[in-house]
Amino acid sequence: MIREQEALGDDPAGSFDAAAVNCLAAFGERGALDRLVDYPFGPADGRKLLGLLIADTVVHSWDLARATGGPEDLDPSLVGWVDDNFEWLYTGVAEGPLDAGSTHRYFAAAAAAPADETCQQRMLRLIGRRP
Repeated sequence: MIREQEALGDDPAGSFDAAAVNCLAAFGERGALDRLVDYPFGPADGRKLLGLLIADTVVHSWDLARATGGPEDLDPSLVGWVDDNFEWLYTGVAEGPLDAGSTHRYFAAAAAAPADETCQQRMLRLIGRRP
């Protein structure tokens, strides 16, 4: 599927629920973490895709909190995991935050780091957010 195509149809919540069920089933298959997948940003094994899914969920949780005026503090253990694994997660991901040739179509360029940056702020900044 091309990213610009409408994927949610007339029932966005139902479409999300179905996608989540399918995703869980795929990761639950024997050997899923070692299987190589033709991912839209480049080939990756299931272990890396699961890591990217975790990172996306953490970052988009912050996005939703920011958009709705909700609390923006994320789970420190999840933030720490994404921050600790950032290079492994995004190395080789075309158009990703570590892609030197990125057009910044999906991720804004990282801003300069402030001196008093927290782990959460660092993770968000590296992914192109402006916390």
